Amino acid sequence: MAITGPVGFVGLGNIGSPMARHVLGGGYPLVVYDLRPEAVARLAAAGAEAADSPRAVAQRCRHILLSLPTSAQVEAVCLGPDGIVHGAAPGTVVLDLTSGQPSATVRIAEALAERGIHMLDAPVAGGVVGAEEGSLAVMVGGDQALFEHYRPLLGTFGRHLFHMGPIGSGHLTKSLNNFLLAVGFLATAEATVVATKAGLDPARLLEVIQAGSGRNFSTERRFPMFVMKRDFSPRGGMTIELLHKDVQIATTAGREQSVPMPIAHLIQQLIAVGMAELGSGTPNQSLVKLYERWAGVEVGGAP
Repeated sequence: MAITGPVGFVGLGNIGSPMARHVLGGGYPLVVYDLRPEAVARLAAAGAEAADSPRAVAQRCRHILLSLPTSAQVEAVCLGPDGIVHGAAPGTVVLDLTSGQPSATVRIAEALAERGIHMLDAPVAGGVVGAEEGSLAVMVGGDQALFEHYRPLLGTFGRHLFHMGPIGSGHLTKSLNNFLLAVGFLATAEATVVATKAGLDPARLLEVIQAGSGRNFSTERRFPMFVMKRDFSPRGGMTIELLHKDVQIATTAGREQSVPMPIAHLIQQLIAVGMAELGSGTPNQSLVKLYERWAGVEVGGAP
């Protein structure tokens, strides 16, 4: 059965806005809400309908996408005084694109189910660039039949769609992905800073790594696209604080499963240092500056 009626979208941040634009471009009528009126106005100018609260979105839409910073915001949007539960009809489906805490996701889904509202957790990977390109990976937890029903909608911004298991599975998968993202980025930062201080050309080093066995997402995209260009803008992706949150979700899962995660805990501590020294709201590619400060050199930029 095709998706009928307008789609709601709550959360129009750096990743949410381009995803919402892809939904609109996919031919779905869109109703949007964000705490920032200017973000809503930009989508309204592109053809979306503006709403003034999550409740108002739910009153108009049976399909609602959320792209929010943490599970705390998801809980407020879903269950708060002006939340989705107060406007949604039974049978409404919430698709949570946030990088959330799996246990919180299960709790929110259970509370929504009491009102006849269904939920899928569907976090995304690929960053702002992937959201702009419509090439994100989407990892989904929840009912598989519901996932299949919403595959075309998710496919407007996701190139790779995965059903991972019951509710919360998508969010656990996302935390493990972002743990590995953090490992790759910080290891690449160490390598390029050492190379720079030793007199090697870091751009040439990245070329070698890409042709060898050390390549990873950071050597392929994040360093060439951002660090080497000295681009530390929000376009580089989530803040340091949010990356720390995702790695913390992974280490929590390790404790719950009685699996030691020494690398993850070290990465978590390094990111915490980054929050303290660089600011928690700084885009996460700025973490390379930690190593640059320690070494007294700068990677990339003008020769």
